[in-house]
Amino acid sequence: MTGRLETKVAIVTGGASGLGEGIVRRFAREGARVVIADVDETKGQEIASDLGGQVLFLKTDVTDEGSWNSAIDKVGSEFSGLDILVNCAGSANPIQRIDQEPRAAFERVMELNVTGVWLGIKAAVPLMRAQQSGSIINIGSIASFNAVSGQASYATSKFAVLGLTRSAALEYGHMGIRVNSIHPGVVHTPLLDALPKRLTDDLSATIAKQPIKRFGTPDEIALATLFFASDDSSYCTGSSLVVDGGHIAGRHRDLTD
Repeated sequence: MTGRLETKVAIVTGGASGLGEGIVRRFAREGARVVIADVDETKGQEIASDLGGQVLFLKTDVTDEGSWNSAIDKVGSEFSGLDILVNCAGSANPIQRIDQEPRAAFERVMELNVTGVWLGIKAAVPLMRAQQSGSIINIGSIASFNAVSGQASYATSKFAVLGLTRSAALEYGHMGIRVNSIHPGVVHTPLLDALPKRLTDDLSATIAKQPIKRFGTPDEIALATLFFASDDSSYCTGSSLVVDGGHIAGRHRDLTD
């Protein structure tokens, strides 16, 4: 099935790479007019050019309220509305204990992963409220439910995204605005390729304990995001969809002979 987002206007933060790029490409295939909101101008323009006139790049720092307001003003004037916001931009902290992590590193993760999402919701609501409809999708993580040692900042931020999603769902449902979250497991992106070998080995060992013993793909996350973006999820708000190969279901044990 294609065309599930025909006539829809979407903003995808962090849309110039990784999960965000996968979401941008899937939404464009489904007929949406997509705005890539990212700081990576080179890659963002490259993707927009590749996908043609229905995709627009806007250089946007999600941690800056003025940058958000400029992006929303542009979307309002260019498309006269906003149907979908995907808050995908984010970052992780280096693997280290809490007592080893500099305060500045903790604050940067929180700024990108929490403040950026909060600012995105705040900026998008007026356009959505004016049309009495909209879908906001926040990208969380399996770390929204299960913490991992050495990643306290990241887990803290992703727990916060879950709380922010549910709070926003309560506040804006009566305005026709739905707010939901996607929680990916370990997905193969360029960021994964850049990790030190000891970390990729650790992730591979983790994957081996899942029911589905492989990494996810950006398009698998994009397809889950498409569900919340489309009218197929018209009765869903405050919901959390885990897409993780069964990772948080528990530890898999091979019982075959």
